[in-house]
Amino acid sequence: MLASELAPCTVSVMEAWATHAGLSIDDLAVIVRWTFAENPHRVDSLHVTFEWPSLPANRYSAARRVAEMCTVHATLLHPPTITADVSSNTSGELPDDDHAAMHEHEHSESTR
Repeated sequence: MLASELAPCTVSVMEAWATHAGLSIDDLAVIVRWTFAENPHRVDSLHVTFEWPSLPANRYSAARRVAEMCTVHATLLHPPTITADVSSNTSGELPDDDHAAMHEHEHSESTR
């Protein structure tokens, strides 16, 4: 799931940059590879490669920097605090204080 979010995020920032730079992304492909580690079982490494045959050679470094601007990429480099709680609330509603905290940090997502 990490890779499935990292790839479109990377494409999105690269598309925005390419549009501003007057470059076509018609031949852009982003490939994400990963490895697992154990104890605990988890993703150990992620590697993003982009193939972009029409990208001029003098734009390679800039494109790499842009790819690293993806929010998912930045989040994985600077991991957030993650908590997990069990609630005895069976109504599906969050308690008032939790609802306010969740609402404050909610973000929506959309795909093309």
